[in-house]
Amino acid sequence: MANVIELASKAKINLSLDITGRRENGYHELATIMQNVELADTVRLEKSDRIEITSNLFYLPTDQKNIAYKMAEHFFRETGVKGGVKITLHKKIPVAAGMAGGSSNGAAVLKGLNKLYETGLTLEEMQTMSLKIGSDIPFCLLGGTALVTGIGEITERLPPMPACRIVLCKPPFGISTEAAYRAYDSHASFTHPDTAGMVKALEEGDLLGIASKMRNVLEDVVTAPEEIAEIEKVMRSHGALGARMSGSGPTVFGIFAEREKAEECRRALYKVYRDTWSVSPEHVPV
Repeated sequence: MANVIELASKAKINLSLDITGRRENGYHELATIMQNVELADTVRLEKSDRIEITSNLFYLPTDQKNIAYKMAEHFFRETGVKGGVKITLHKKIPVAAGMAGGSSNGAAVLKGLNKLYETGLTLEEMQTMSLKIGSDIPFCLLGGTALVTGIGEITERLPPMPACRIVLCKPPFGISTEAAYRAYDSHASFTHPDTAGMVKALEEGDLLGIASKMRNVLEDVVTAPEEIAEIEKVMRSHGALGARMSGSGPTVFGIFAEREKAEECRRALYKVYRDTWSVSPEHVPV
């Protein structure tokens, strides 16, 4: 039985994001297509007699406010395992960026603890367990490309994205998911994504079709929409087939067919925004 394990904790983008309803308990019903990208944190887990977290970010909470900590507590409570874990987070995914950095960390902790303590939980069991901690975690456990519905609990694997480059650019502010959904609730009408059309484009491996179907209903209601629109404009001027905000923002991503154009765009945006990357979509073997 291993005492130490290290995992990559991958960021995600939302190729499309729709809100289809709201439950009586206030939770929003979603239809969103999520895609992992190669930008990743590193999560190191070491057996211990208590739960503790250290991080390379001085401002990151290391107590129950951190999703990784919450997940560890939840794991030990739900499984009845007696033990603890020392969690070391090396963060590259920006915080409050719409790329599920915290949820991805939580998923990595659950996967890692399942291996460290040999609890034998299946993917489906981990997904069910994780939903109490965060609605993006079931997808983060699955990875790759997926249609996510319900409140995040229903994940359906989709064909992987065609080969491409994705430029990520995060403006220098964060947006809380809760605030974004509150803003959405205060608006009257939206143009909703063609989710079925996006699924069809993925099934056909049609990169241009995927880019043309990208839509995020939260993009119209977030902080500083003009800055987000300007980043999208820069991406398109450098050859992006499409550009949209991811999740509750503020990170913007652009899809490029050519690596050279993606790199030119990354360099142009990096002059203004230090949190800018050119990455590939992550594929999960089926």
